[in-house]
Amino acid sequence: MSGLLAVRTTCWKEFCWKDFYDKHGIIHQTTCVETPQQNFVVERKHQHILNVTRCLMFQSKLPKLFWSYAIMHVVHLINIVSSTIISNKCPYEKLYSTAPDISNLRIFGCLCFASTPENNKNKLDPRAKRCIFLGFKAGTKGYIVIDAQTREIFVSKNVLFYEQSFYQVIDKSEQNKLSYDQNFGEHIYDSSRDSYHRGSMNRVGNTLMRQGILKISKD
Repeated sequence: MSGLLAVRTTCWKEFCWKDFYDKHGIIHQTTCVETPQQNFVVERKHQHILNVTRCLMFQSKLPKLFWSYAIMHVVHLINIVSSTIISNKCPYEKLYSTAPDISNLRIFGCLCFASTPENNKNKLDPRAKRCIFLGFKAGTKGYIVIDAQTREIFVSKNVLFYEQSFYQVIDKSEQNKLSYDQNFGEHIYDSSRDSYHRGSMNRVGNTLMRQGILKISKD
């Protein structure tokens, strides 16, 4: 007999584990069709997760295609935040009887620099890639990041974070470019070229040219 007495789910096949329930003495209850209020605890938790997910997406200004990473990050946060319902303990502490380590928490979607692997660089190559933080990988002591230039998603342990700075992914109508957003300030990017400008002087120069203040002679 397990500590879990009953499970209430919808009638979907992925929840029908009759042999597992019988083995552990768990009662499996199902809800009626189109009656979500019968499983209101789960529905309220879904609403909680989605509410926090929207907040993270709005703050990070990432497109909706990164929704799965945002939800995984939200679930991680909820599991390590204390709740009055469980005697001011967090779900992690309730399950493992020990306080979680929150020293590695980072702001979702913030600017970061991931170390470049040794076998992919020479003496003159950059030692880090400009990336966007997407969360943590379960079972691995590393951070999930996406390369701002190549759009490659990978896991890295050696990451330097700038949690007050964010990248914004521009809509596909503007060639899906990334623009730099310093403390939610100005958005400076060049949508007419395939590469974004890394140097601050280049960004300032292009801004002045767009405004007609600076002109470059072709002679």
